[in-house]
Amino acid sequence: DDFMMKIMFGHWLLAVAVVSWAHGFFLTGVLGGAAITLLAWCAKRLLPGTVYSGMVFGICLMLFSALYIQQGLGRIEWHFHIFAALAFLLRYKDIRPLLAAVVTVAVHHLVMNICQSLGLTVFGMPITVFDYGTGFGIVFLHAAFVIFEALVLGYIIFDLTEQFCQRSSEADQNSQVLDVLEQVITKREVAVTLSEEHPQAHVVNTLLAIIKSGISTRVGFDNASVAMVFTDEAGAVVYLNKAAKQLITDLAPSYERIGEHHREGQLVGTPVKSLLGSEASVADAVGTGRRFETRVDARTLDVVASPVVGDNGQSLGAIFELVDRTEQRNVEAQLSEIVSAASVGDLSRRIEYAGRGGFVDTLAGGVNQLISVSDELVQDCSTVLRALSTGDLTQQVAKDYQGQFGDLTRNLNNTIVKLTGTVSGIQNGATHVERGAQGIAGSNADLTTRMHQKASNIKQTAARMEELTVTVRENAEHAVAANDLAVEARDQAVHGGGVVNRAVDAMSAISDASKKVTEITGVINEIAFQTNLLARAGEHGRGFAVVASEVRNLAARSATAAKEINVLIGDSVTKVAEGAALVDESGKTLGSIVESVQKASDVVAQITEASQSQYHSIETINGAIAELESLTRQNTSLVENAAAASQRMGEEARSLASLVDAFSLDRDAPARPARENPLVSVG
Repeated sequence: DDFMMKIMFGHWLLAVAVVSWAHGFFLTGVLGGAAITLLAWCAKRLLPGTVYSGMVFGICLMLFSALYIQQGLGRIEWHFHIFAALAFLLRYKDIRPLLAAVVTVAVHHLVMNICQSLGLTVFGMPITVFDYGTGFGIVFLHAAFVIFEALVLGYIIFDLTEQFCQRSSEADQNSQVLDVLEQVITKREVAVTLSEEHPQAHVVNTLLAIIKSGISTRVGFDNASVAMVFTDEAGAVVYLNKAAKQLITDLAPSYERIGEHHREGQLVGTPVKSLLGSEASVADAVGTGRRFETRVDARTLDVVASPVVGDNGQSLGAIFELVDRTEQRNVEAQLSEIVSAASVGDLSRRIEYAGRGGFVDTLAGGVNQLISVSDELVQDCSTVLRALSTGDLTQQVAKDYQGQFGDLTRNLNNTIVKLTGTVSGIQNGATHVERGAQGIAGSNADLTTRMHQKASNIKQTAARMEELTVTVRENAEHAVAANDLAVEARDQAVHGGGVVNRAVDAMSAISDASKKVTEITGVINEIAFQTNLLARAGEHGRGFAVVASEVRNLAARSATAAKEINVLIGDSVTKVAEGAALVDESGKTLGSIVESVQKASDVVAQITEASQSQYHSIETINGAIAELESLTRQNTSLVENAAAASQRMGEEARSLASLVDAFSLDRDAPARPARENPLVSVG
């Protein structure tokens, strides 16, 4: 239809240009050609690719023949266009468009013949089909030629159709073969076979079996994960599998840096040595093969060369298996560096890897994870220990590590918890010790003041006792003297008594005796005086109050007796001459004096004994007071030392508290263990 539409457009141009230029009737060519072309276009648009569009195009071709005949006023030459136009319909290879055209031209000739015979006109132009007249004979003659041509063309169409069908059948058979080959070779569908009904089924299926065997082998090589390069016996590349092509493509920048230029489509025929280095020799790939490493710039390839030997033992080439070990070698080098760095405490390095999976990436990822966990563990522990070094006990490792890492962090956290409890106990103990030391210091200061006061009082008492001791010692000495005098007075009194008894016989001796009595009286006065002194000493001693009173009475009585004796002796001296009558009375009085002196002597002896005993007691008391004073001085010194020690203990407690206050405690941390350290327990 597309081809015939172009033919219709060309006929319209022919009607407007050539025919109108030769015969005139331009408007007829324009309008008639436009109408016919529009009819053909509508058939193409409304009936595309159908037999009806072919029949419409056959009718339109005959209408263009009629238009040309009309424009040429029936010239016989334009009738030739009918035969030429019918030939175009062979393209459809169908008899029906041809029949539609033949019917159209037959109807045209009959109708136009009648109209021409009647002399009809259109737009002033006569309707003409034959330029030399009309008649059914001419119409039948033209019809016979058209029918003959139609038959010839029909035969041609039939023959072409038969040839086409035969060739189509052959082409279909070939298409089946090609389709099977395409599926096997291109799509690699090795299960496909040609139907046994095909005349070439045996040959084609045998060929397919051979192809499938090669394809299976090639597919296996192509889909192998290992890059493989096949070379001939001269060492030229004859085949590369997909992995090898991809590897060579990946290595293209590295090849360019060493002066080699390899492209995927240009690899076949390339010497294998240019790809894999001088060690890639086919001659060396004998026996079980050879393995070596080669470098392409910074890339490392692991190569296994294996010989390919024919059935007759002839060398057909070699297979080179290529594995890119660059990442593995890089990882090995990085791993060595990381291990060396980690051995000296540097955990900041990591292995860089491609992340495409496989053992190398798994190893690199595992090592990086191990280093990361170790680094994180060290960082966490360092943070805690750094805080601990500054006295901050509030930091702990928060992350939950596993295994021995977990044991380390738990032990560190437990250490922080226990140290927190210990420091907290020390702080509390230091506070209590400081408060106790302050209390002890205050108490010691108060006790020191009191001891000083007590020592002063004891010192004053000791001084008083010293004075008393001196006085008592003097009294004791006086008492001894008085005792001697009393003994002597007693002897004198006894003697005086004897004298009085003999006074009758020896009055001449009265004067002398009186003088002695006067002396004795003086002695008695002295005794009385000493006794009074003793009495005063007793009053000062307060312990001799009663004795002093008695001694004072005795002294008074002795004084009185002495006075009386003095009076009597005075009287006796003055009145010796008065008579011996008074001698008896004097004797009696002297007896009383002797008795009184005896009693006074006894009392003085008792006073002397008591004074000696009091002296020894006072000496003992004085020694005890001296010892008490010494002890008091020692106690005062000890109290002062204790006060100083308690003050120093308070200062040490404050110093200890200031040292412990340098630690920052987490009061919300877990409680310390139940068993406390006895060294910091303050009870």
